[in-house]
Amino acid sequence: MLNDSHIKVAFYENDSNNIFSDIAIPGGITITYRDENVDFGAIGQFINYPELSSIKIKVWNTASESIRDIIYTQNKFNLVELSNDYPEYQKIIGSNGRDKRFRQIIMERLDVFTKEKNETSDLRILGLIRKNRSYRYIKRKYVERELWIDKYKVFVPFSNGASGTIGNKPARMISIPVLGYPGDGMTQTF
Repeated sequence: MLNDSHIKVAFYENDSNNIFSDIAIPGGITITYRDENVDFGAIGQFINYPELSSIKIKVWNTASESIRDIIYTQNKFNLVELSNDYPEYQKIIGSNGRDKRFRQIIMERLDVFTKEKNETSDLRILGLIRKNRSYRYIKRKYVERELWIDKYKVFVPFSNGASGTIGNKPARMISIPVLGYPGDGMTQTF
């Protein structure tokens, strides 16, 4: 239906209780109109907010690759280098020292993460210390090489959930994103 260019959304109500009291319909209520003599253009994906629809169209039409190709979940250890210098970490790192991922609280558990930058090539890592966003530094040699590490990026918290509004309509929001500079990385929290 969403690819049928002869259909348009005539009405949308996010809160079904505004139309049918005491009936909860997730996603709300949509009234569509179809006229085979008129080409409205395929809806593709219905976005009720014109501002968001405009952004989506601009990004979608200019994207040369899928966003899935540029999303990363966290940095990873170079376990060979780390184990050579810190063999005791094998007992601390998950899976008997074989888990490469920068887990949520890894910066609290390993002294290899420092408050101060020791070498100009050190990477700055965003994570949590006692449930607060914090940065720590780690030698570049202890981190697997990622193509994106020396580029600008946006860190988005892994947990998503605060409710907010766009205009006067409810919307799901992600927490406050953080600009990542060249040389910045992140734990699994982001």
